[in-house]
Amino acid sequence: MKKLLKLLIPFMFPNVKILFWYRMSRWFDSNQLSKIALFIESFIQWNYSCAISCKANIHESLKLPHPIGVVIGAFVQIDSNVTIYQNVTIGRKINTNELCPRIKQGTVIYANSILLGDIVIDEATLIGACSLVIESTEKNSVYFGCPASKVR
Repeated sequence: MKKLLKLLIPFMFPNVKILFWYRMSRWFDSNQLSKIALFIESFIQWNYSCAISCKANIHESLKLPHPIGVVIGAFVQIDSNVTIYQNVTIGRKINTNELCPRIKQGTVIYANSILLGDIVIDEATLIGACSLVIESTEKNSVYFGCPASKVR
């Protein structure tokens, strides 16, 4: 019974459920079952108020402490140990596959931030709340503002 509880307790949290359903949609999409993948995307959007594309490449260690309003577009790449807070939008400026953000490991993105275009958010970068990031960032730095600029 204790082993079963240890397995089920994480599924009580919405962020774990969202990432589980994202993984399922990604699996269906990679196995040429895109209609099922799109259905799961809609399910996530309807039930958890966030939109995560099955075409995004997200590491399994992504943390979504407050997942409401998070939008992660197609072809976005997110490395390990990234934390994303509520109402963050990550996507493309124009509709091409090559122009998507890449977020490297250890990054923290705070609430209401927007990351657009062909940019690289380098390792251990902190993006402050309500920031618009349209240019690549430097490693181990803090960015804030609209448009975001390096604070330290």
